[in-house]
Amino acid sequence: MFKRILAFALFLLPLTVHAWWQEEWPYRVKVTLDAQQISQLGTQSLTDAPLLLRLHTGNFSDFFYLKEDASDLRFIAADDKTPLSYHVEKFDLVNQMLYVWIKLPKVAATDGVNSFYMYYGNAEAPGGMDVTAAYDPQRIAVLHFAEQNNVVVDSSSYQQKAELVNVEHTAALIGNGLKFNGKGAVRITHAPSLQYLPGKGFAFSAWIKPQGAQQDSLLFLQKSSAGELVLAVRENRLLARWQNLEVVASMPLTADAWQHVALNIDAQRMAIFVNGIEVASQAVAVPAFNAEETLIGGRIDAQGFAGDMDEVDLSAASRMAEWFVFQSGTQGQQSNWTAMDQSEQLGSSGGSDTQYFTVIMKNVTLDGWVVMGFLTIMAVISWMVMAAKAMMIKRVRKDNRDFIMAFHELPVNSTAALDAANDAEEYADSPFLNSMFGKHDHFQSSPLYQLYHQGVHELKLRVGTSVSASANNSLTPQAVSAIRATLDASLVRESQKLNNNMVLLTIAIAGGPFLGLLGTVLGVMITFAAIAASGDVNINAIAPGISAALMATVAGLVVAIPALFGYNYLTVRVKELQADMHVFCDEFITRIAEYHS
Repeated sequence: MFKRILAFALFLLPLTVHAWWQEEWPYRVKVTLDAQQISQLGTQSLTDAPLLLRLHTGNFSDFFYLKEDASDLRFIAADDKTPLSYHVEKFDLVNQMLYVWIKLPKVAATDGVNSFYMYYGNAEAPGGMDVTAAYDPQRIAVLHFAEQNNVVVDSSSYQQKAELVNVEHTAALIGNGLKFNGKGAVRITHAPSLQYLPGKGFAFSAWIKPQGAQQDSLLFLQKSSAGELVLAVRENRLLARWQNLEVVASMPLTADAWQHVALNIDAQRMAIFVNGIEVASQAVAVPAFNAEETLIGGRIDAQGFAGDMDEVDLSAASRMAEWFVFQSGTQGQQSNWTAMDQSEQLGSSGGSDTQYFTVIMKNVTLDGWVVMGFLTIMAVISWMVMAAKAMMIKRVRKDNRDFIMAFHELPVNSTAALDAANDAEEYADSPFLNSMFGKHDHFQSSPLYQLYHQGVHELKLRVGTSVSASANNSLTPQAVSAIRATLDASLVRESQKLNNNMVLLTIAIAGGPFLGLLGTVLGVMITFAAIAASGDVNINAIAPGISAALMATVAGLVVAIPALFGYNYLTVRVKELQADMHVFCDEFITRIAEYHS
């Protein structure tokens, strides 16, 4: 019976509980390769495939949870147990951009789901990156061109030595790259690993962006005593040559656009690929040779390649066509081979329990937070003004009502009976504080009483402290007009007190939506700029940034809408009080004019 109860209790546990690789890493995100794109590989499977993972604000919002050097990154296979080798090529925390290469042990359409986890957020984690282990041992040179000097660092385990000759660094497809002017090259120093064996084959690949049409230029050269292996461009078409045997691509290159080019040689033939598509092949038997000279970009002091180049890859083994399909598909600007789930936190539920509002807030950029900070200040000020005005007007209406009832009960010959000798306001600079915390023993918060007080003061100046109807305290028409002028001036000042700080509400009403729109426009601009820089263009990259940018507009409306309702309500109430003051002025002047005529 106990076992049945325990089994039933376990059955009732939330289904969102997942295994966790190591609890020292509090955050993770699942990365999945798109099944439709993987289907291009057919029944073939790739081993040790190099996957480029681009992270930016459009698909990842937890950049500030990473360590400054990204040493807390860990990539774990789908079994949530097996670590994957990786290499961080570029990490820019300020601009929130990360390029990382991950070696996938196997990629196959027949597997159904190709996925892995990225763990992060462990502030105490030591560095876990092993650059050389992140690349297939068959790759004898992997050049990212991330350096800013003339020495090129080879990321493969062979650590080839290379230098730039008359070539400049530039921003490229994936981080940094090289700009060739037609006369420069990258020279790789001779090494035993730079050899060709017919039983193993050879492959060269790179991303290039030709500058205009290429008539006759060199991309790659390996020279040996047995002959020269060349990949060049003739009349804007790729050309591969071994000795006198040439093969020319069937389709031209696209000028001023990034494209993936590759040359593959096995024991039977030589083939050219453009963007993963085989565009030419020729049967050829290349003998074994050791490369005495290896140049990328062209021959020194001769016609070479003109344009940009990035991600050069040399392999001492022939590659399947699917290898180049995977390279071009996962590394290009329009790549949609990978999709990232929402990030998970250790101990929290995931899946359908994800709060979309939290996701949106995590994608808000710095400029959005600045704008929303200003809007928050505006909102707090406007709400304080509305609350203070509402409480002040409530007190004013009560004191007005009590005063006018007492005034109407005064005999005609006792007009000044309600006037107090000591009428100083405790908080003269703040009508709100005076109405809420000041004395109210003789209607101090009532604008009607303040008009009455000024009127009685002017009357006493003219007829003396004893306000009675006698021959020596009668008022001339000019005196009555002077008292009316004083009351009109007091009415204006009391109206100004009632309208004090109302301009802050009009600023919130008019300025809130415009500030919000500014934040949205800046957020959209930054989102598209980040996408353009990272080259990842798909709905998953755009949607989070756009939705986060719209938060600024929402914040602006949250400021403006309550301020609009509050302003209209308070304006009506103030106008009612002003109308009461006008009526009282006429009533008071009429009474003293009648009694002191």
